Amino acid sequence: MRFSRLAITLVSVMTVSMSAHANLAGRWKATFKTAAEAPTCCSNVILDLATDGDRITGTADLGDWPGLAPITEGAVKADHFSFTAMGQADSSTGRPVVQFEGTFEGDKMKVTMIWQSVGNYPHPPKWEMLAQRIVK
Repeated sequence: MRFSRLAITLVSVMTVSMSAHANLAGRWKATFKTAAEAPTCCSNVILDLATDGDRITGTADLGDWPGLAPITEGAVKADHFSFTAMGQADSSTGRPVVQFEGTFEGDKMKVTMIWQSVGNYPHPPKWEMLAQRIVK
């Protein structure tokens, strides 16, 4: 009896966790909290996310430059996520690497975008964004 309760509890926790991860999957439009805060590259970012367990894959469309960036090192745990995207368009300092981290609930996200390899900054620039799920 005790084993069956434990098994039911474990399956319930896994089901809730997997459904939360599945809720992150889809297309999202992330905009900067204020237009004045937006970097020169883009006025918004389109995230196309897929989940497989606790892994995130997909792309981040960062505008004309750095362009469509494949997602790597993606992870999701409960309502928190993080991933890295490398732009495909070169700059004078190489290809930009952008890190994203944040939280999500339902059709909304809070996202921090951090430029890791543009310029030689002692403190990489970061921007706060809000995202809404794109419904087709």
